[in-house]
Amino acid sequence: MNRSISLVRKELQNLQNKPLGSIQLHNAKQQLKGQLAMVEENNNATMLKMAKNMLDFNSIPLLEDIFVKIDAISASDLSDLANEAFRVDEMSSLTFLPY
Repeated sequence: MNRSISLVRKELQNLQNKPLGSIQLHNAKQQLKGQLAMVEENNNATMLKMAKNMLDFNSIPLLEDIFVKIDAISASDLSDLANEAFRVDEMSSLTFLPY
């Protein structure tokens, strides 16, 4: 258990301190865009996403516009976000142990 927690913390610190390489960043972007494109194939999911966007932002972004925004993300943008979101010293945890 402790080894797993240690590995997760190490990966979070890597995200914070070591920017993704260009190939890793490209692959992550392609995977995200592929997942978003697959969601577009599901009519229920698409309608729910469109309704949420209308309620939250009063607009429905085109998939191509989302892809442009994804492509604009840099490795340093991700590191900055990781530093903001994954503060290991401020995280709490919950462990479920078997009887």
